[in-house]
Amino acid sequence: MDNRQRDYAIAAIRSGIFIEGNFRIFPSSIEDILESHRIYQEGYDEAIKDGLMTTSDIDHMMKVRGLWGDREEKELKDMQKQIENIKCLMFQKRKNKKYLKSSRKNLRLNEVLYYNIASKQSAFYSQSCESFAETARLCWLIKKVSFIDNKKIDDDYDMNQLVSLYNRSMLSDTIIRELARNEPWRSLWSSSIASLGQIKLFYNKEKAENTINQKNLILWSNTYDKIQESPDCPEEDAIKDDDVLDGWFIHSRREREKDKKKAELESKMSNVKSRGADETFVMVNEEDGMSAEDIYDFNDGAARGVIKQRAQAIAKGKPLEFIDLPDVQQQGKIAAKEAIKNKTGRTV
Repeated sequence: MDNRQRDYAIAAIRSGIFIEGNFRIFPSSIEDILESHRIYQEGYDEAIKDGLMTTSDIDHMMKVRGLWGDREEKELKDMQKQIENIKCLMFQKRKNKKYLKSSRKNLRLNEVLYYNIASKQSAFYSQSCESFAETARLCWLIKKVSFIDNKKIDDDYDMNQLVSLYNRSMLSDTIIRELARNEPWRSLWSSSIASLGQIKLFYNKEKAENTINQKNLILWSNTYDKIQESPDCPEEDAIKDDDVLDGWFIHSRREREKDKKKAELESKMSNVKSRGADETFVMVNEEDGMSAEDIYDFNDGAARGVIKQRAQAIAKGKPLEFIDLPDVQQQGKIAAKEAIKNKTGRTV
């Protein structure tokens, strides 16, 4: 966006009004939002009477018919992890512009694939009681605050068009993030904080709630403030690159989780170590967030070498006692040599 586009977008967000031609959408009042939830319940009850399925019913139906199950859930989870991995690597290799360019293409492709998988499930949910009720609530709420030529929307107005206009009023996360870190908003935001809120940011009518755009702008403004305050704050180029900054968020979160799991594991192992044990068997517990991969990562290089040796020995298919494991055999040989040396003074 250029300066003029940002100026216009910020003015529109601050006004709280979405303008397109002779069409206007104003912010909702808290009373209207409260009333809209009564409309939701009425819509839900109507949908139940008409025989529509709830989301729980749809979950069960999709599993029974083989339309959605554990395989699809895993596929979606794996795809989400793949997207996170790409962003994390983009942060770690952010100085390599060629790598960033190729990774960004790969990232966009994976995001499309993720959306395609997720949309399969959401297509069924759009026919649920909850979806019907939420649509009724949203349409009622939009009609309350929508005007054409300064006149309220008629009851017979095309609701599909109305919802489409409402959806266009909501700016994407990418645009909001750009607005939050640039002028003219950045100075307004900083001045408001410095003046303890005496500088007015938004000009909604009395009793009107903040719009989604306004809430998101505040959220990202606070986020960028916290990034700047972080002791490991990334450089400016990384902050301006949404994909790279997402990678920083992911990397930081994973490091915190890793440190927490390591502390938990060390706490569990402390009693065993105090009894002089060389090895500790730790149960995998996915519910506690302790996966086999996490536990393996806590081993040092030497321990991983032992694990690899044992896996190779077991893979041969021959029955093995503990004493037959290659590292145990090696330790026995070393101990025997040390005993001879201590007894005879000669090195074997």
